[in-house]
Amino acid sequence: MVQDKWASGQWRKAKKRTEGYTLLEMIVSLALTAILLASATVLLTQSLRLHERLRAATDALLVSEIILDKVTGEIAGAKNNGYEGSTVVIASEGSRGCPSVTLTTRGDRRVEITSDQTEEGAGLLLVFSPTKADPKETLWTLDEKLYQGYRLEELDFEPLSRKDGSRTNVIRVSVKLCNEKTGSTYARSRSVACSHFVTEEDLERILTE
Repeated sequence: MVQDKWASGQWRKAKKRTEGYTLLEMIVSLALTAILLASATVLLTQSLRLHERLRAATDALLVSEIILDKVTGEIAGAKNNGYEGSTVVIASEGSRGCPSVTLTTRGDRRVEITSDQTEEGAGLLLVFSPTKADPKETLWTLDEKLYQGYRLEELDFEPLSRKDGSRTNVIRVSVKLCNEKTGSTYARSRSVACSHFVTEEDLERILTE
C-alpha cells in the first residue's frame, strides 16, 4: 500500500504545496504587515505626545514650586520690628513695572520681590535695598537653567480678607509660566501668612498700593 501511495502521485502533490507561498498569500501577508505597522506608528506617536505633555507638566510643576518656595519663604519670614516703618507693601506695579511685595528680611534689609520682564526672558527678581554695610542695590535671580525652558509670565500678590471683610496676615502668591517653544501655559498659586504680623496693629502695616 505504501508503494501504491508513492506511485499515485500524492507525494508529489504534498511536495508541491511546501515549495513556497502563492501570490495571493504574499499579498495578504503584506497587507496585514502594513496594517500592523500603521497601527504601531499611531500608537507610538500618541505615546510620544503623551510623554512630552507629561514631561512638560512635570517641568512646569517643578519650576513653579521652586519660585513659590522662594517667594513664600521670604513672605512668611518678613520681619516685624514693631514700628510704623516695618511694613509689608503689596504693589500692583513695582519698580520694574510688575506686581511686587516689599518687606524686611530677617537680616534687617528691605527687599522687593517681583518679576523682571525683558527681551531676553522673564524670571523671579529680588531687589535688595542699599544699606550702610552694602551701599549698592543688590539683585538676586534664579539660575536660568532652573526654568526648564519656561518663562515667568506673571507673578501676582493678593492680600486675603475674612468673610466679614476684616484684614488677615495672609497673602496669595500666584505664578503663571509659559513655555517658549510650545506656547503652553501653567498656573499655580499658594497662600502664605506673614507669621510675625499677628495683632490688629500689625495687620495695619500690611499695605496695598
